[in-house]
Amino acid sequence: MLGLLWRLHRDRRLPDGVLFLTYVIVYGVGRFLLTYYRLEKIWFWALQEAQVIALVAVVCAIPTLLWLLWANRSIPPETAGRAIQRTTA
Repeated sequence: MLGLLWRLHRDRRLPDGVLFLTYVIVYGVGRFLLTYYRLEKIWFWALQEAQVIALVAVVCAIPTLLWLLWANRSIPPETAGRAIQRTTA
Protein backbone atom coordinates (compact mmCIF):
# COMPACT_ATOMS: atom_id res chain seq x y z
CA MET A 1 0.00 0.00 0.00
CA LEU A 2 2.82 2.38 0.87
CA GLY A 3 4.46 1.81 -2.51
CA LEU A 4 1.27 2.62 -4.38
CA LEU A 5 0.62 5.76 -2.36
CA TRP A 6 4.23 6.90 -2.71
CA ARG A 7 4.11 6.45 -6.46
CA LEU A 8 0.86 8.42 -6.70
CA HIS A 9 2.32 11.12 -4.46
CA ARG A 10 5.22 11.61 -6.86
CA ASP A 11 2.81 12.19 -9.76
CA ARG A 12 2.12 15.93 -9.46
CA ARG A 13 -0.64 15.94 -12.09
CA LEU A 14 -3.23 14.35 -9.81
CA PRO A 15 -5.97 16.57 -8.38
CA ASP A 16 -6.31 17.15 -4.65
CA GLY A 17 -7.96 14.28 -2.81
CA VAL A 18 -6.88 11.44 -5.12
CA LEU A 19 -4.21 10.21 -2.73
CA PHE A 20 -6.63 10.13 0.21
CA LEU A 21 -9.39 8.39 -1.73
CA THR A 22 -6.91 5.81 -3.01
CA TYR A 23 -5.87 5.13 0.59
CA VAL A 24 -9.51 4.72 1.66
CA ILE A 25 -10.17 2.24 -1.16
CA VAL A 26 -7.02 0.17 -0.59
CA TYR A 27 -7.48 0.18 3.19
CA GLY A 28 -11.16 -0.74 2.90
CA VAL A 29 -10.48 -3.67 0.59
CA GLY A 30 -7.63 -4.88 2.81
CA ARG A 31 -9.69 -4.54 5.97
CA PHE A 32 -12.61 -6.36 4.38
CA LEU A 33 -10.40 -9.30 3.37
CA LEU A 34 -8.42 -9.47 6.64
CA THR A 35 -11.49 -9.64 8.85
CA TYR A 36 -12.40 -13.03 7.38
CA TYR A 37 -9.57 -14.43 9.51
CA ARG A 38 -10.78 -12.86 12.75
CA LEU A 39 -13.49 -14.36 14.86
CA GLU A 40 -15.86 -11.55 15.69
CA LYS A 41 -19.59 -11.21 16.03
CA ILE A 42 -21.58 -11.34 12.81
CA TRP A 43 -23.28 -8.01 12.41
CA PHE A 44 -25.16 -7.52 9.12
CA TRP A 45 -25.70 -9.71 6.02
CA ALA A 46 -23.35 -12.38 7.47
CA LEU A 47 -20.57 -9.77 7.64
CA GLN A 48 -18.65 -8.46 10.60
CA GLU A 49 -18.87 -4.82 11.65
CA ALA A 50 -15.42 -3.99 10.24
CA GLN A 51 -16.39 -5.51 6.90
CA VAL A 52 -19.59 -3.47 6.70
CA ILE A 53 -17.70 -0.26 7.50
CA ALA A 54 -14.99 -1.12 4.97
CA LEU A 55 -17.62 -1.88 2.34
CA VAL A 56 -19.37 1.45 2.95
CA ALA A 57 -16.04 3.30 2.74
CA VAL A 58 -15.12 1.65 -0.57
CA VAL A 59 -18.61 2.13 -2.05
CA CYS A 60 -18.45 5.85 -1.16
CA ALA A 61 -14.81 6.39 -2.17
CA ILE A 62 -14.86 4.82 -5.64
CA PRO A 63 -17.58 7.07 -7.14
CA THR A 64 -16.04 10.09 -5.42
CA LEU A 65 -12.62 9.28 -6.89
CA LEU A 66 -14.11 8.77 -10.35
CA TRP A 67 -16.02 12.06 -10.10
CA LEU A 68 -12.89 13.88 -8.89
CA LEU A 69 -10.83 12.55 -11.78
CA TRP A 70 -13.60 13.33 -14.26
CA ALA A 71 -14.17 16.86 -12.97
CA ASN A 72 -10.45 17.68 -13.07
CA ARG A 73 -9.62 16.14 -16.42
CA SER A 74 -7.41 18.31 -18.54
CA ILE A 75 -8.78 20.10 -21.58
CA PRO A 76 -6.64 19.60 -24.71
CA PRO A 77 -4.82 22.86 -25.59
CA GLU A 78 -6.34 23.08 -29.09
CA THR A 79 -9.90 23.05 -27.72
CA ALA A 80 -9.31 25.17 -24.62
CA GLY A 81 -9.61 28.45 -26.49
CA ARG A 82 -12.83 27.40 -28.20
CA ALA A 83 -14.38 26.38 -24.88
CA ILE A 84 -13.61 29.80 -23.40
CA GLN A 85 -14.91 31.61 -26.49
CA ARG A 86 -18.22 29.73 -26.37
CA THR A 87 -18.83 30.66 -22.76
CA THR A 88 -18.07 34.33 -23.29
CA ALA A 89 -19.99 34.74 -26.56
